[in-house]
Amino acid sequence: MTTNFLTKEGFNKLQDELDHLRTKKRQEVADRLHEAMEGGELIENAEYEAAKNEQAFVEGRIQELEILLATAQIIEENGKHKKGDGVQVGSKVTIKEGNFEAETFTIVGAAEANPREGKI
Repeated sequence: MTTNFLTKEGFNKLQDELDHLRTKKRQEVADRLHEAMEGGELIENAEYEAAKNEQAFVEGRIQELEILLATAQIIEENGKHKKGDGVQVGSKVTIKEGNFEAETFTIVGAAEANPREGKI
């Protein structure tokens, strides 16, 4: 299996999502399915179909997160690099181009990349 590089913050965020899906969301979807099944005919029951689709999504996401977290390698965020040192996962990098304002990014693994949050 492929190693997934995550910051401690990213690992905790994904673990929280997994816990939420397992404990709350899974039960909410099961309740919706039960209610839809009590509605009678399942063949043309839009609520039942929507609940089944949501259940498939939730179960797929749970499986995805379980694999991601099981293969995770926690990286330390380390901004203590000297100019000229190589950039690695966990590094903070500041980019200044022309007259534009400098931007700082944290180099992270693909699973938690989010340019809007400064994580690439």
